[in-house]
Amino acid sequence: MAMLNIFCSTSIINYPYGGVLWYPYRKSGIFGVYVTIPSSYTNIIIMNIRTLVFLSVICISIGLKAGPAVAQTEPVHVTVAGQDLSLRLGMTIQPRFTYAYESNSGDDLERLGFGIRRFRFRTYANIGEDFRIFSQWEGSGNSVAVLDLRGEYKLNRRTWLRFGRFVGAHPRVMAITLHSEFDIVDRPGIAAVWARNTIGADARDYGAEILYRNPQIEYRVFLANGYNQNNFRNEVNNASITGNTADKGMAISTMLRYFLPQVDNSEIGGYVGVNRSKNPLTISSLAPGVGRGFVSSSAHAYWGVFSGDQPVRVKLDFVSVHYDEVSIPGGGDFQQNFYGGAITGAYLLRKDTEVLAMYENYNENQDNPSSHTQVFTVGATYSFSAAKGEGFMGRKVTLGYSMKHTRGFDDPSHLLVLQFQILI
Repeated sequence: MAMLNIFCSTSIINYPYGGVLWYPYRKSGIFGVYVTIPSSYTNIIIMNIRTLVFLSVICISIGLKAGPAVAQTEPVHVTVAGQDLSLRLGMTIQPRFTYAYESNSGDDLERLGFGIRRFRFRTYANIGEDFRIFSQWEGSGNSVAVLDLRGEYKLNRRTWLRFGRFVGAHPRVMAITLHSEFDIVDRPGIAAVWARNTIGADARDYGAEILYRNPQIEYRVFLANGYNQNNFRNEVNNASITGNTADKGMAISTMLRYFLPQVDNSEIGGYVGVNRSKNPLTISSLAPGVGRGFVSSSAHAYWGVFSGDQPVRVKLDFVSVHYDEVSIPGGGDFQQNFYGGAITGAYLLRKDTEVLAMYENYNENQDNPSSHTQVFTVGATYSFSAAKGEGFMGRKVTLGYSMKHTRGFDDPSHLLVLQFQILI
């Protein structure tokens, strides 16, 4: 017989392989519901998304009704665990209110309104001690989209083989910085510019990765398709098993992170990648229809990775992309280089309140001065959960103001956002 445990736990740890890992922490204050089922039925645990949401709502409701005995030191979270299979759940919602202003072709445009920046639902399944499955769903738009579907096999106690659609080796400033760990309401703009002009805005890719991690070093090598829309899954019975497409271009990247042994919550590192997919995102308007390969790199140095962990935090990020040279119709050649940097400084006023300033400087085409962009951001975060002695990221509200000036436009754009975060 296997045990299916449904209970609300009081602990959260950083998941070192690209997500957040919720786990049961057995100490006083845990409320549990235990149901015994035959091990032959454990496959039933792998259920559809609607059932998973239903289970999480039930568990949260039980926890809320249990009173002081289940007081949480971190956000409420849910674990479904069995002898042969464990299933962990997580959710994040980020509702926001936004004011935006821009001057476009002589017209002043203003917009005001509510929105949902993100809604994420996550599942973490452990099958025995050697296999894991991670999925993440995005539901803030008009439909539900699958962001991550990742399988993992444990090669040894420090090394994992990961495969599927997921966040592999790429700039630290992008999706390796989790959506729930942002210093302000969004990532630095250099991350978004890098992603939407290389592999895709969500920074996921289809591929396989070797990940090694010890207490001081994380090292990744990622072989991938090089484009987040390239899901090659043809069958032998298809009319064309290649999809009538000749494409052998792929991408390989590597990344190193070094965690400073004498300085908690700090790291330095870098990334380099070569992408020969020549996907549609790399096509320039100067050479229509011609995809380009590229070499990309990044470096980062963080003194204080997570908000609320120390009084002063400083982050430095640099990203570059060097595209292949292409011929321009009518004569001539064109080569595009992108460089971008960001510096972030934060100060913890109290255990529940942090103020922040960030400066970014980037140019999507180094040879075109009109694309030179500067972004100034200031903001403040109040953490409801930290005020109660819990984790800073659990329940918080952030007010952020950004001014973006691109040399090709006379007037800067302005964005003011009030965003809440509830992390379960």
